[in-house]
Amino acid sequence: PASAVPAAAAGRAERLFTRDVIILLFAQLFLLAGYGGFITTYAPFATVELGWSTLDVGIVFSFFGAGSILLGPWLSHLADRTGRRRIAALATLPVAAFGAVLVAGVPKIGVYAISILAGGALTAFTGSWFALLSAASPNVRRGRTFGLVSAGSNLGQVIGAMGASAVWQGSTIGGGLLSASAPVLLCGLTLLLLPRDQPAST
Repeated sequence: PASAVPAAAAGRAERLFTRDVIILLFAQLFLLAGYGGFITTYAPFATVELGWSTLDVGIVFSFFGAGSILLGPWLSHLADRTGRRRIAALATLPVAAFGAVLVAGVPKIGVYAISILAGGALTAFTGSWFALLSAASPNVRRGRTFGLVSAGSNLGQVIGAMGASAVWQGSTIGGGLLSASAPVLLCGLTLLLLPRDQPAST
């Protein structure tokens, strides 16, 4: 149809990366950098410094999953109602606090609690981030934008793992675990550069 020609021309004129897309790319890169640092140091710290068994290490991961199931949908709904940018930024706080809780030697019940909260927060962050990226991406290039952003942000895992390893080698394993929290906090701060999104009316 003739109406498809102007639409295609407009799509070609749209930029692949807008300012908001770039912000969301760096936010996800920082989050994945924190994850890279976390998976590099968490299990060694828990077993060597805290004396946990392998089962203990796995149980904590199960509490992350429980938090995702129990809190994730509710927090995602809250993001729709109050603003996805706000909830995604706030969600980085319990995730960043996890390493500090471990290094502080908080009893396991406290570790389980922060794991549940962080698991729900990660689910809310992921849902909000994808919704924000969808809104920020050019309509006719959304698939390409999603692919490039996902691929580029995965560099964060490499950067985070290498960074935590360097801190661990230069100081202590606890320092390496704490260093993983820094990029997670940067993720939240980066999201604040986005304009406020309008909450859903229902």
